[in-house]
Amino acid sequence: MKTRTIEVYEVLELSPAAFEKAHREYCSNLYDDDGVPWEREIMDSLKAIFRECQGVKLRDWSIGIGGTSFLSVSFSQDVAGGLTGKRAIAWLENNLLSRLRLPAPITITERQRYKTYGYKTGEVKSCSLTSVCFDDDFLNSLVDEVREGATLRRGFEGLAQVAQKLIEGEYNHQRSEEGFREMAEANGYEFDKDGNRL
Repeated sequence: MKTRTIEVYEVLELSPAAFEKAHREYCSNLYDDDGVPWEREIMDSLKAIFRECQGVKLRDWSIGIGGTSFLSVSFSQDVAGGLTGKRAIAWLENNLLSRLRLPAPITITERQRYKTYGYKTGEVKSCSLTSVCFDDDFLNSLVDEVREGATLRRGFEGLAQVAQKLIEGEYNHQRSEEGFREMAEANGYEFDKDGNRL
């Protein structure tokens, strides 16, 4: 019987050539069928805006990597989709943002909690829809679009491009050297000196 001794390396211990090989191998084993990390959470945040917002419904969408992403919406009042400027901001406030704003704290415990987390009364709390950071990306984009003069319809439909950009960002990060390094460290991947995963 023969015994072999193999030196085991963590990702940060690999030589540049071995790291490159390990990264290339990792990327070749990723399949588009596996999905994009955080894609479900991104879509959940997008859908949560429409669940929370009174008077607008998400009707149809096609959002993904590459190509053109779109979504279509309908408003309960025909005039609402064409609103711009201050009237559009007021509509957003009445139908979405006011529901997400922090109320004035009533008890001492609530005051302490708000103070501890740095929130102020009347502020829209971060991650207020699904408790994931993508909520803020969608809300900020919607409000910014409308403030810059877009109609409400255009602001809501523009969320498709926000979702596409977020999904593509996650896809690219997953395949980047940094993404590979994070995955290898988090999961304790081990390699031989040439970068072959053990």
